[in-house]
Amino acid sequence: MPITKYQVYYRKLKDILNSIKDREGYPNDSLAFAHWFLKHQVGLDDQQIGEVIIDGNGDYGIDAVYLNDKKLHVYQFKFPTEKNINKEIEQGDILKTFNGFDALVDNKYKSGKANKSFIAMKEYLRDEEVYEFNINYICLFDYLFISS
Repeated sequence: MPITKYQVYYRKLKDILNSIKDREGYPNDSLAFAHWFLKHQVGLDDQQIGEVIIDGNGDYGIDAVYLNDKKLHVYQFKFPTEKNINKEIEQGDILKTFNGFDALVDNKYKSGKANKSFIAMKEYLRDEEVYEFNINYICLFDYLFISS
């Protein structure tokens, strides 16, 4: 069976992600993909990326958050295996991220099961002015953008 252009792109990016994983000490491809995307598509530097990634148990479906010019950017990343290269973002993941966004910005919400990075970001945002937000769902070959 011939190799598709998507498989070629996937394999090239996978090599790049492996080097990011080694350099940054990330335990999985998804974090390395988040790092790559935030650096090359958003324009953040390595230090900023380290500050905005909140991925892990207790992230409420949010992998990265940053504030720029009073606009809050929220990201969820999905990096598939080569076998599931065309897997789309599932509805349950979208709902989880929306609930996570509520937990992040609602000061009344108790974040008892949140990880340390989520709690730190919530505390940081408590005193910040946010006039706009966008929620970004990023898959390897798919992109969903929701803005307000």
